[in-house]
Amino acid sequence: MRVFLILLCSLLFHISVFTQTINVEKSFVEFKVKSMKVHTINGSFKVVSGIIQLDTVNHFNEMLVLHISASSINTGIEKRDRVLKGEFYFNTAMYPTVSFLSEKVLKISQNKWEAKGMLNIKGVAHVVTIPFSIQKNIAKGNICINRLDYGVGGTGTFFVDKDVQINFKCVIN
Repeated sequence: MRVFLILLCSLLFHISVFTQTINVEKSFVEFKVKSMKVHTINGSFKVVSGIIQLDTVNHFNEMLVLHISASSINTGIEKRDRVLKGEFYFNTAMYPTVSFLSEKVLKISQNKWEAKGMLNIKGVAHVVTIPFSIQKNIAKGNICINRLDYGVGGTGTFFVDKDVQINFKCVIN
């Protein structure tokens, strides 16, 4: 009987953990940043991969991992995209991936979580907290970062504001 209970508890623990991959073809990251304090530059990264692991019972094994191909940046203006891929901004030749790796994921309410972890851009990592929700196999989240913290685009803020609003939508398999 004791062995049966141990096996049952073990089985329930493993059933409660769901690891799902992010569908690269249907997921994206969007960003907005002010330019010259008046205009808004909108853009996106079209290649996003990673995993989302949720534990529906214990909430100990939850994880959010995102990998964004920096060279997939698209603002709708090819010349600007080439500049953004260059050394001054993302330097995609040296740093091809923007990544987030959670250290802790907290369930806030039924469909809402917060992932605290390391955001790495251009080899510079800072701890950030990303609130996100999941409904019908779609994870959505947002965060505002200071691009200067990651060495993106120099130190000035007139041509490109320091605050960048980032939104993601990930379809999970």
